[in-house]
Amino acid sequence: MSTCKCNLSPEERERAFSMFGYPYLEELNAAKRFFRKYIFFETWGRRNFREVFCPECGRFEIEKGRFLDVYEDDFFSYHHGDPVQCPQCGTDGELVCLSRMKTMDKLTQEQPVIIFRAAPEDPNEGLIAMAGYMNMHYSFNDLDPYPMWVPTKRYYFAPGKRMAWSQRTYNWFGRYRFPDQKENPWTERASICEPFPTSGYYYGGYSSDDYYGIIGAGEIDKTSMRWCMMEEYFFGPGATDRTLTNKVITYLGEYTRRPQMEMLQKLGHTDVIRDLLNGRSHIGTLNWKAKTPHRFFRLDKQNYKVFAAVGGTAQELEEWKTGYYSQRMYAREFFGLKRTFGGNTSAFLRRYGNDPRRDKIARWFRDQTHGDISKTWAWWRDLLTMEAELGNDITHDDVLMPENLYRRHEECVALREQLKKKQKRELVSTYPRKRFRELKERYAYSDGTLSIVIPTCAEEIENEGSLLHHCVGGYAERHIEGIKTIVFLRWTDDLHAPYMTIEIKEGCKIQQIHGYANETRYGVANPNEIHGDFLKEWLTWIEQGSPRTSTGKPIRPSIDQMKTEVIAV
Repeated sequence: MSTCKCNLSPEERERAFSMFGYPYLEELNAAKRFFRKYIFFETWGRRNFREVFCPECGRFEIEKGRFLDVYEDDFFSYHHGDPVQCPQCGTDGELVCLSRMKTMDKLTQEQPVIIFRAAPEDPNEGLIAMAGYMNMHYSFNDLDPYPMWVPTKRYYFAPGKRMAWSQRTYNWFGRYRFPDQKENPWTERASICEPFPTSGYYYGGYSSDDYYGIIGAGEIDKTSMRWCMMEEYFFGPGATDRTLTNKVITYLGEYTRRPQMEMLQKLGHTDVIRDLLNGRSHIGTLNWKAKTPHRFFRLDKQNYKVFAAVGGTAQELEEWKTGYYSQRMYAREFFGLKRTFGGNTSAFLRRYGNDPRRDKIARWFRDQTHGDISKTWAWWRDLLTMEAELGNDITHDDVLMPENLYRRHEECVALREQLKKKQKRELVSTYPRKRFRELKERYAYSDGTLSIVIPTCAEEIENEGSLLHHCVGGYAERHIEGIKTIVFLRWTDDLHAPYMTIEIKEGCKIQQIHGYANETRYGVANPNEIHGDFLKEWLTWIEQGSPRTSTGKPIRPSIDQMKTEVIAV
């Protein structure tokens, strides 16, 4: 909630309130720039003649095939709802066909606006502001209407003086009430607040934001508020006449009691103004009664020069003054580190603030930085993480501060990949021998032409997926852990060459069987069609308990005993 209290005397309030009125004609014209423009037309004859109305150049006629200097394309190629340029003056707008419009209600627009004026005949040379909604209501008889003004709040500003009035313009059901009705009088406000609600209820709906248009900003230079630097703060050099903004009223209200805002804007301390508009004045850190920059920030001239050179913020100054590090270092040391580490200064101090090598580390980091502080910090943080994973002592100087940060980072990336491969090989060595023997006794089979081979390690499954270009490699660890069962189908005369891969479910059913690229190539038959007889024989043998001779050779089932189908996905 705003703490910018209104402070006009009753006599001043009465005189200031009498200065307000309704928008002038030029102000209503200026408000049109905030609305979307429409270019109306009607087609006559055999669709080769259009009558066009542009809000900028008026009504004119155009024939098909006639090209004007401003418009390069054929205007007749555009239709209702298309974004176009006026073929006569080049104004951007949305094309509207009048013959397709049964009512103009869909074209109605509303825009929150603030109108500034120099207070007439005011001994304080004050500034008045009228806030309200501009409504554009089109009709078939008026295609270029003036906006309708619906006032909501009024303000008066002068150095050291401020006042606000409000009026209930819309009721809870979204019905408009005229401002001159006695039941909706203007009421005095206790403090300065923004004129338009943020996600508040008005006109039967909810506002999505509190951005509004500004009209008459040049009037500020004619008043005693001319040094407030409002236009420089909100609009800047790249602003356009259609720029929307917010918190202008809060800015002007704060300036009436904090003239230091002019000094802050000129010196580039916009973060202080931004915090102030968001409700943070940093009272314990800043001296709002001071008239010089170093006293305003409660620093001596030398420390202020360092503070300003590194672009220090009020938040960082507050952290230094009220934090742990103000007892350990001078302000120029803190802001010198701020110049080196930027937004990562606090993180650096939490880690190395008490380290006797702090200044040495800062000098090393400065030498490694080539323009982008954040990128260098991210690379250094990743490097220390990888060094710890590799088992190196990150407190040692050679590890903490390598000669070349970026080259060492790439070396650690390669070493970490090697470590991962080593860990994977160690996983292979943990393959339970008992599980391998059980799988071999139950599933290993051959009819002399084709054979079922049991993988001996996870690496074999990964190679199978890599060579056959399918996803079985992702099942390697789950096969080792016993969650899934993977076997290979190979030609007996070349058992080491991958051919097809099988996933078994429920002990004696095929979940998947795929060859190269999952048989996605054109003309490649389904494995069940190619080797259906062998798979039926093999599954029947498994259901019979995988019988073998005394020498371990599978006992093949008879034709009558074989399964009638192969279950596979």
